[in-house]
Amino acid sequence: MNVILSFYCGCAVCCGEPGKLTYSGHVPKPMTTIAAPRTVRIGTVVFVTCEKLGWIRRRMVVQDRMSRRIERQHKDRWDVYVGAAEHARAKKLGLIKAVIEYENQRPKAPKGGQRRGGTRQIPVAQRGRERGLAGQPFS
Repeated sequence: MNVILSFYCGCAVCCGEPGKLTYSGHVPKPMTTIAAPRTVRIGTVVFVTCEKLGWIRRRMVVQDRMSRRIERQHKDRWDVYVGAAEHARAKKLGLIKAVIEYENQRPKAPKGGQRRGGTRQIPVAQRGRERGLAGQPFS
């Protein structure tokens, strides 16, 4: 999939507050942590190929999310973490075209918290009756 890579650091300008953890709760790793659109699950491993940076199938892990504002404006944007105090480097790298391949994209959970093929939902008022416990005192 063809994408545009942008770059961010851990400063207050890029993240709102310095030293912040990623969306997944991990400490970001330079040039390994990547922020992806919400359609890609956290923990997905991707391989990034970028001729300008000399990357050929560089392994990265989706551990962060793009800001909603950027995601709405640019559907094909992915954001690479460059380091804690590397704001000048992130700006210098700018926007770069790249190709992303998925190693193990896991399907997202169905909307509404519904389970697939699991147990059926029973209203609380009927649970005791189905088990033959209606009217029995608790012990």
